[in-house]
Amino acid sequence: MHKKGQAATELLIILAVSIVVLIAIYSYSATSIAGLQKQQIVETAQISVQDLANAANDVYAQGVGAKKRVFYTVPTNVDQSKSGIEQNAFVINVLESDVYAGVNTCLLGSLPVDQGGHFIWLTAQEQCVFVGIENISLNKTSSYVTLNQNDSEEDTVTLTNNGTEAADIFLTRNWTEGDVNLSLDTYSFTLNPSQSQLVTLTYTSGPTASGTYAGNISVDAAFASGDENNSLPVTAEVLVSGGGVLAIFPATRTSNLMSNNIDNNSFETCNNSNNTLMNISFSDSGTIANWIDPISTITSLGAGMCKTTNYTLTVPGATSAGSYTGIITATDGTNSDEIEITVIVIEMKDCFNFDWSTASFDGPGKHLDNWTIENTCDSTISISQMKVRKWSENDLDNALLDKIKLNNNTRWQDGAGVTDADIWRDIDADFTIAAATSYSNNNKLEFNDNINDDYEEFYIVFGFSDGSSYTTPVYPVNDLDLPIVTLEAPADANTYDSYNTLFSYNVTDGNSGIASCELLINGASDQTDNSITEGITQSFTKTFTSNATYGWDVNCTDDSTNSNESGSDLNRQITINVPLQSTNFNFSWSTASFDGPGKHLDDWTIENLGSSTITITRMKVREWSVNDNDNAKLKKIKLNNNTRWDGGGGVTDADIWRDIDADFTIAAATAYSNNNKLEFTKKVNDDGEDFYLVFEFSDGSTYTTSTYDP
Repeated sequence: MHKKGQAATELLIILAVSIVVLIAIYSYSATSIAGLQKQQIVETAQISVQDLANAANDVYAQGVGAKKRVFYTVPTNVDQSKSGIEQNAFVINVLESDVYAGVNTCLLGSLPVDQGGHFIWLTAQEQCVFVGIENISLNKTSSYVTLNQNDSEEDTVTLTNNGTEAADIFLTRNWTEGDVNLSLDTYSFTLNPSQSQLVTLTYTSGPTASGTYAGNISVDAAFASGDENNSLPVTAEVLVSGGGVLAIFPATRTSNLMSNNIDNNSFETCNNSNNTLMNISFSDSGTIANWIDPISTITSLGAGMCKTTNYTLTVPGATSAGSYTGIITATDGTNSDEIEITVIVIEMKDCFNFDWSTASFDGPGKHLDNWTIENTCDSTISISQMKVRKWSENDLDNALLDKIKLNNNTRWQDGAGVTDADIWRDIDADFTIAAATSYSNNNKLEFNDNINDDYEEFYIVFGFSDGSSYTTPVYPVNDLDLPIVTLEAPADANTYDSYNTLFSYNVTDGNSGIASCELLINGASDQTDNSITEGITQSFTKTFTSNATYGWDVNCTDDSTNSNESGSDLNRQITINVPLQSTNFNFSWSTASFDGPGKHLDDWTIENLGSSTITITRMKVREWSVNDNDNAKLKKIKLNNNTRWDGGGGVTDADIWRDIDADFTIAAATAYSNNNKLEFTKKVNDDGEDFYLVFEFSDGSTYTTSTYDP
């Protein structure tokens, strides 16, 4: 007995120790998971702000008007009040800490910072980069005119609505009135989706105007879902007339060029005097003097005339990136003027853009295919070297890189394969990308074993022929992020009086494209869409067949087969409560009359007051035979001048339904007052006959008219 008690005590001790150990293990695991989740949140924010900063620097280096569309993700636990744009930095405050990335210039506009994925446009302006959603686009980046004193010039700009909602547009001049005035032919209008509007700008100069006048036009767009703001810089240069004045305009010109680039450009040389100017010659000075080819002399320039003067500028090879200036001076020996030329020499990396969003693995997972490379400038760039980095850190298959293909041509190959040591891989014969050209298909990294099964990551370093380089973001191979689905309409507990319902939603995914989305009705798949555009409103149209309350949701699957529904909206419901067709039907005898012989009762009114089509299936015509002494018979029923029932030799008004041929539908909010007829074999307006009609509709409901007493 003592031994049994001892054994029981020992068992209890063992169980107690085991429970303590299990609690400790669980606590450690929970802490580790929580720490990993926080790390992922911070990393998501870091990747987003860095991608935004890189894109802002790219468009600013390319010059005014350059733009780029960027996708970024705002993680959970974000403090929106502390996130957005701060002077020259993008900031996302997560877990009470700022995650930020600075740029090389100031930032204007606004940055959406609500949780989820967002597309944003970055546009280079004169001194800053504008950040914002761009549903409203302008066909030019600035307006510039030249005019004389006491003169007027016009310029035009076209605004286009690229969004899916109508927009109310409001234009505001930010312009100091005085020597030069600016007016617009319209200041507000509405743009429907895909619609454009031409706006005319009129500049008017006074008698004392001189030099350059600048401002901007604010373009404010109001959508149902929110506002959007943009700006158009506007400039007027007034040329001053006077005795013996030689003028060049514009006074300055700036070009963004790479080494070995040629810029063929021009300026206007003008004679603002009352006499002909002879032998106008040109000379150049400054750091770019040797870059400009000799400019031909203008032998004669008439009074009040201007001549376009062309010049050719070549940036020498191996010129370092930076800003270079020079002056072109025109003189006839007595009068002179000049234009200052600024050349911003950029490197090939400034024109290069890379995008992982189009990338995917082949079936076996040995090839990382179809990433995008792009030349955003107007000159050719040349890739001479590449490094492929990082994958071997987590790869358990010891995969080796054995081939790099660009535009489906092998540009580097190693038969034995290599690891991702920090060694340049020379690109065979260099790979050139023409101006404004991109390649999204058939760019490949080929390995000898699987490289998408062990949480491998990748980034590429591109080396260009001018010695500059570009490093891509890290590519997350094993995409564990779920699509973010947001239901837009209808709202929860909404009631519809129509069987046709539009379900709208939005979906984003920071790491993958969206393969498909499906509409769920009461938890079951109803229909699927395989052509999804992220970040904009998508929709399904569903036709119900009966009144009821239905639960609805949308489930989306990304290219990595991750699926997700809308989360907090899982219980969203809609009630279909379509009134009986007879409720929306209206009838009036007030328009009715008999024809001359009194055999036809014509032109009574039938009307659909509702928002859904109603359908007449049968009719009864009653009462006339009670007082009729002519033994008239009902021969035909016409609706909207078409025979819908034909009784042949005619019938009396026994209580029998007359089937309407092919059913007669009345569209929503539609009435027919003419050519509705009851046709009889004899007079039915001479013996005190009365009439009333009974209509039956496709939902089984009926409507009985008042009695017609002629």
